[in-house]
Amino acid sequence: MHRSVEDPSIFMFYENWESRPLWERHMESPHLQEFSSKQEELTETWDLFVGEKV
Repeated sequence: MHRSVEDPSIFMFYENWESRPLWERHMESPHLQEFSSKQEELTETWDLFVGEKV
């Protein structure tokens, strides 16, 4: 987890996954499903960036 030094209200989570299927399984886990159901009340904005190493 990282917090912006310019705007301390901005947080970023950075993760590297061994494979896309492992990440997808993680995204279906109960704790992330619970977060997803509450994210509108917990966060002002939520952006998910999925990239690949080049």
